Amino acid sequence: MPNPLRPEQMKAILALSANARFEHFVTQVADRQRAWSLWHEGFATMCDDHGTRALPLWPAKDYAELLCTGEWASYRPKEIPLEDLLDVLLPRLEAEANLTTVFPTPEERGPLVAPKALDLA
Repeated sequence: MPNPLRPEQMKAILALSANARFEHFVTQVADRQRAWSLWHEGFATMCDDHGTRALPLWPAKDYAELLCTGEWASYRPKEIPLEDLLDVLLPRLEAEANLTTVFPTPEERGPLVAPKALDLA
């Protein structure tokens, strides 16, 4: 299991723009072969302005933990192996016409991305 991120490292990454965090997400998930989401009797989801559900994804557990508050206080970070993400979860989201939201922060939702548009291979 990877070591927790250093606070100064997290602060620097969280200060990046949404697009830069997206690029960081893609690089980290491809390198580490895993992504993270939130789980409590099912995955956490958020809705866009039109009511389309989106699955939040992060490159590391530490970032996901930051959103375990409010309506997601009972949720916990769940590791998703890259193979499961690519072969199971993203196709299911696509079939259900859902989106992903990549690297949301406590202050910002993060880019909404169609599952088939996530190039993590």
